[in-house]
Amino acid sequence: MSFLNAILLGGAAAFAIPLIIHILNKRRFRTVHWGAMHLIAPILKKNNQRIRVEQLLLLLLRIAIPVLLALCLARPVLTGVKRLDGDEKTSTVFVLDNSFSMQDGTAARSNFTRAREEITKTIGDMRKGSDAAVVLMGGNPEPLLAEPTHALEDVAAGLRETRGSAGPAAVAESIQGGVSEFDKMSHGAREVIFVSDFQAADWRDAAAAARRNAMDQVFGMDVPPTITLFRVADGGGENVSVTSVEVSSLVLGAGQKFSLRANLENHGETTYPDLMVFFKVDGVEKRSAQITLAPGQGSQVLFTHTFETAGSHHVEISTDADALKADNVFTAAFSVWDEVPVLLVDGAPSDEPLEGETDFLQIALRPFDAARATLSDLVTSEVVRPDELDERRLGGKRVVVLANVRRLHAHQLSQLEKFVADGGGLVVFPGDEVDPKWYNEQFFKGGKGLLPQQYVDLAGTGSVTGGGGKAKLVATAFKHPALAFFNDPRNGQLSAAEFATWFHMGVGDDQRDKIPASLERDLVTLARLDGGDPFLVERPFGEGRVLQAAAPADADWGNLPTQPVYLPLMQRLVTYLAASVDPPRNLVAGNKLVALLPAELAGKRAVVENPAGVRREVEVRKEGSRAMIEFADTAKPGLYTVVAPDAESTVYHFAVNLDRGESELATLNDQEVRELAEEMDAALVTSFEEYKALDRQRRFGTELWKPLLIALIAFLFLELLYQQWVGRTRTASDQ
Repeated sequence: MSFLNAILLGGAAAFAIPLIIHILNKRRFRTVHWGAMHLIAPILKKNNQRIRVEQLLLLLLRIAIPVLLALCLARPVLTGVKRLDGDEKTSTVFVLDNSFSMQDGTAARSNFTRAREEITKTIGDMRKGSDAAVVLMGGNPEPLLAEPTHALEDVAAGLRETRGSAGPAAVAESIQGGVSEFDKMSHGAREVIFVSDFQAADWRDAAAAARRNAMDQVFGMDVPPTITLFRVADGGGENVSVTSVEVSSLVLGAGQKFSLRANLENHGETTYPDLMVFFKVDGVEKRSAQITLAPGQGSQVLFTHTFETAGSHHVEISTDADALKADNVFTAAFSVWDEVPVLLVDGAPSDEPLEGETDFLQIALRPFDAARATLSDLVTSEVVRPDELDERRLGGKRVVVLANVRRLHAHQLSQLEKFVADGGGLVVFPGDEVDPKWYNEQFFKGGKGLLPQQYVDLAGTGSVTGGGGKAKLVATAFKHPALAFFNDPRNGQLSAAEFATWFHMGVGDDQRDKIPASLERDLVTLARLDGGDPFLVERPFGEGRVLQAAAPADADWGNLPTQPVYLPLMQRLVTYLAASVDPPRNLVAGNKLVALLPAELAGKRAVVENPAGVRREVEVRKEGSRAMIEFADTAKPGLYTVVAPDAESTVYHFAVNLDRGESELATLNDQEVRELAEEMDAALVTSFEEYKALDRQRRFGTELWKPLLIALIAFLFLELLYQQWVGRTRTASDQ
């Protein structure tokens, strides 16, 4: 038993009124003894017993009347029994799976089309006066209509206009959104119907824990709804997808040749012996390749290209394997640069070859220039002494490298902080010239400065040529984008680097209680030495990022600069920092698009064009030292174009791709679906006919206010009749 208006149960306290009146009336009479009392005592005793019984019954009737009235107003709901009234109105929430996998199905119609048809039939069979709501599960769950409605034809009309989503089914969020609709619905008989193909990726493993938490909230409701799982999964299951695209460089330069590797996967049971893969650049097909793709297998296709001009460009890898087109295409957008300007601050310059603090670093960043080759370098570098570091030198630079710089003046440190906060990148290499006390006090600044960690103390033997006591870089599966390149041994072995001396990086004991919690949360360790000490750490600062190393950029403390891996490592670190200045150009459907524009464009309006060619104006707002736009309507995969409101109408491309987790169309098997239904305390159907038969057999959630109202009226009449009968009986006995 539950109550829709439980607070009104307090009205039952009115039963005390007739009880109090009864007690007060009893106190009105006094017992008077007189001489002949013993002659009629037996008759009085018999009458008093009868009168007490009559009064008690009348009192119980009068107490029951306010209690029944309070129960009627509180609207009790009886659960767990068959409904007595077959025409009772219901409040029904349909949770419709409109994720990408629902586009699969038979040749005649998709699972999503069938789901809409089945819901429309169910709505048409609902009792007149019932209300309904539909919650869409795909991507970011949202109601189909603004409010639940009794106009069931409006729900059916909305379903006809609904289209599938490119995102996965957010099951837990849909459950929460579905039950919240009941707050705006009017009937005690409630039901939630999940209509889905029950794709394994959306309902199994990690998603299962979140689903169970959401269902715990449902089970804890005052009036839990009846739950039905409506399974629509006809045929299909065959799907080929372009799962990802990998580019050889973090930053692409004009005139720089790069390679692009496309990964394809066959999720079905069909063999594709001559599958064509097409490569487009800026909308123009450049070349194609033919591959064989076996069932359940993946394959790769390698393309190369050179962008001749700087600016925004995009590529597209596609295949035409099956009817599910959205994951047959993968789009990628790039910023192509003329150059990456880097400022190298040399704390120990030297006229001798390879003796200066940044000499090895210059060669690594500009290898073609050092070799006097005809090819050009993407990175351009300028080397200055510490006293030459100023706002003019910082102007136009993407990355600054401090190499064994002893300390900076206060105004230099302030300018460097502003440079990084506005989106610049900073790399800090130590050495024998650095002043650890100044670094820790002014550069680290209690966790609020630029330096990610303190330089605590020196470690190692101090002998580069000695045999023992050296530390090596740990070769592991690198997840950071700057080092993931080295997961392929062909790109170099970081474990070949050895260090005789290095700094312990961390937080001193005197600072541990003063460090803000955000420091530990934001700190990322890119690489470690084999003794466990961090070798390279990263921390965001404002809009920019700072990388801090435990050893110098030269060969004084180790052999890293003499190893082949040094050049690609330095290139990756610098280009990673340069590339991370701008928000990502490649997004998953449903994620917000963010573009940074020059500050002078703030207050104007840019234009965003979606893959369907629909153009919308978006306000450019001020954000720090720059301007930016945000655009959240990215549910449709494809190429989005942002046109800036400047004189040149500069174009920025953004690629939005389907979440590839949806490409694996495998659904829960029959046993798993039955176990799911048991876990959710739900019934399972696969067609409207099955649901209709189920609906005839059980409809939980019968409201009892009608029979209680009838009982109340009956008690009122009974109290009146009984009172009259008692009155006549007493009169007759008195006579």
